Amino acid sequence: MPLTQDRWINKVLGGTRYVISEKLGEGGMGAVYLAEDRQLGSWVVIKTPHSSLVRDPEFAARFTLEVQSLIALSHPCIVRVLDPELRTVRY
Repeated sequence: MPLTQDRWINKVLGGTRYVISEKLGEGGMGAVYLAEDRQLGSWVVIKTPHSSLVRDPEFAARFTLEVQSLIALSHPCIVRVLDPELRTVRY
């Protein structure tokens, strides 16, 4: 079952750090949301994989590898990972 916009809008993640404000887009693997980072006082994006995919151990491993790869890269055209631990949130 894909995540729906209603489930994530106004949701608070990372304790009280992130507040999701709107859905920016959705694809076959998940959705991307705009969120306020209360700790940094800035806007961030949060990528949420579809819940059906998270239950697949192979997908979970690929998603974790994607996050680790992004952390290792530094380029103005690549999204910077600010909070890699947020990936442990269960949907």
